[in-house]
Amino acid sequence: MSNLTLIQFQYAPSAPLGALYLAFGLEKENIHFDLKIYPLYKSIINLNKLYSLLTKSKDIVAIGCWSDMLPYVVAALRKLKQNFPKRIIILGGIGPTQIAEDILREFEFIDFVIKGCGVYSLPKLIKKIRNGCTIL
Repeated sequence: MSNLTLIQFQYAPSAPLGALYLAFGLEKENIHFDLKIYPLYKSIINLNKLYSLLTKSKDIVAIGCWSDMLPYVVAALRKLKQNFPKRIIILGGIGPTQIAEDILREFEFIDFVIKGCGVYSLPKLIKKIRNGCTIL
């Protein structure tokens, strides 16, 4: 049973590579997860649609984005944490990597930011969260 939802944006009608890489890292460590894809190549971002997708997530939400999506993701995550305060939010991707510390300082509802490639760091973080580690 999974308590992790991995959310990825799809910019082209092919599989999002970031999701494939992260899935490899998680599966290698026997971490089960649900994958939800938000297809951006079909339409522009809709904040309500993104929030609705987030509400269907499990206890731990890991979402990656590019810098173009960062304002939308932060707004949707703020609403998610207000309505589901026990959800653990992990943000990653090339968008938040360069400003990870600023994000954590300014947006207290985001619990973790993974800098750089999450193939190995996301599974390690998930294991620590599941083992009850609160300070990393």
